[in-house]
Amino acid sequence: MKTERQIAEQIFQLFRKTNCRENQGFMMNVLNSQVILKLNPKEQKIFNVVYVGLQALQYIEVDQDGRFIRLTKKGYDYIYDDNLVDKMQSIPWVIPEYKNTNWIAAWNKLWKMIDSQPFYQSGPMFMKYICELDETVETDYYRYMEFRRAKGLSTSRKDYFRDLIDGLDEEKRYEFYIRIQQSFEETVFEATKVVTEDVIESDIDFAPTISKQIIKEKEVADDSEEYHPKVFISYSWDSEKHQNWVLNFATKLRENGIDVILDQWEISSKGGSPIPTFMLNSVSSSERVLCIMTPNYKLKTDKLAGGVGFEYSILSSELADDLRSTKFIPILRKGEAEESTPTLLKQRIAYYMRDEDDFETAFTDLLRDLYNEPKTVKPVLGKKPKFD
Repeated sequence: MKTERQIAEQIFQLFRKTNCRENQGFMMNVLNSQVILKLNPKEQKIFNVVYVGLQALQYIEVDQDGRFIRLTKKGYDYIYDDNLVDKMQSIPWVIPEYKNTNWIAAWNKLWKMIDSQPFYQSGPMFMKYICELDETVETDYYRYMEFRRAKGLSTSRKDYFRDLIDGLDEEKRYEFYIRIQQSFEETVFEATKVVTEDVIESDIDFAPTISKQIIKEKEVADDSEEYHPKVFISYSWDSEKHQNWVLNFATKLRENGIDVILDQWEISSKGGSPIPTFMLNSVSSSERVLCIMTPNYKLKTDKLAGGVGFEYSILSSELADDLRSTKFIPILRKGEAEESTPTLLKQRIAYYMRDEDDFETAFTDLLRDLYNEPKTVKPVLGKKPKFD
């Protein structure tokens, strides 16, 4: 039996046969005779899912009377790019039926995908999609976890993911599956886009490395039983000694199960490497960002100079969207707080790692923060006592 992807390609093949451009297409009776009638009854049911899904994903558009199907710009860009088409075959299809949806089956299929590489979804990323559809949900992942603990609710990914989806009405729930599908496919689109841009701009054999890097950044070595927070380290290259300290710090974090992104590991030394692309993807794909603060770090953020300045501009943008965000964590490494802390981080709790004697204590506290395992947990609210 044909899969959703195979049926989607049959639809796209009709556009190719007629050399359709953007906004061009064919009548519904052509699709009916060339594709639908050649499918068995079970495949025709899958066709309905795919047909509606491709419209929701904005590959195709259908006129109001449903008689004419046309190719969108996104569809046009896709169907004639053999590299994209080949890579897309490995992307799962999780969009369910639009009407009379079996939500239990839809959830079970989705969970199999997002609980493993390369389509793993972290808690903060999953909640981001939910919060875009439901403004009543707590936007900060860590406060949401504290809320569930206080209520005596499970904090396992499978349980709270399911609870968040179940809290949406059916229309928004379907839209949620569309957004998850888009996130899967954007991995392919963005990787291919970066490869093309890098080859044009730098004319070096670096693009395939970046392509793999972006895909790698989408992956998290994690499962439902063992959680590995993904963090990016932002710092200034003050000196070789400071760079080595950051490298050792990142290594120690990884030894304790933290999935660290560090430029010293990730960026090629070859000329033409697209560093801003790396920074943008690293900050946006990470659950937390550790800002290693020194006087030079603050100076560069104030002037928006170099890589640190670029990272700080991303930080500023994200905090503008959510001032309550706890994503960015200050780590005071050198100097007094006043001379080392960028303006937007001054009102946030920092971890002091200036003295080696205090390092282990601060490091343990940081690990607890990253794993959301506080020393003391707010007890569940009890019942009102009975009074005589």
